[in-house]
Amino acid sequence: MSFMRSYPNHIPLPADTVRRVVASVRPFPFDRVYSGSWDSVTASGGQDAVERSARRYLKWIGADDRV
Repeated sequence: MSFMRSYPNHIPLPADTVRRVVASVRPFPFDRVYSGSWDSVTASGGQDAVERSARRYLKWIGADDRV
């Protein structure tokens, strides 16, 4: 998973927006995640993958990794 404001321009999302995205999907049970290009699928463990990816992304942009 990744969190970008603009993929073509490589503009990242700010930390507060990433946390809001994670909080928005957290109440919904899901296992599978499809990529934006439909050729890559996280077949299982989707909720955990989103949380792990968000923490990794937040560290990468230099923010506190709490989600």
